[in-house]
Amino acid sequence: MDDEYEWSDARCPKCQHSPTHMRTCTSLGCDDGCFDEYEDDPINALPGEFSICAECGGTGIEHWCPKCGHDMNTTANA
Repeated sequence: MDDEYEWSDARCPKCQHSPTHMRTCTSLGCDDGCFDEYEDDPINALPGEFSICAECGGTGIEHWCPKCGHDMNTTANA
């Protein structure tokens, strides 16, 4: 994980560790949690066609536990 992150008071649902870490999604092309499919493939996608970022789960924020490594975005979207 990158050294640039913020602390969150949220507890990890897996190990109950607090604080957890969070940062703006670092996935290339992620724009607030979505990818513009038309920008990547204008032949097969329509303008305004978006897909959800798998790294941040559509939130635009990566959120994880530094103790056990649990991805907190998967918990929020489950």
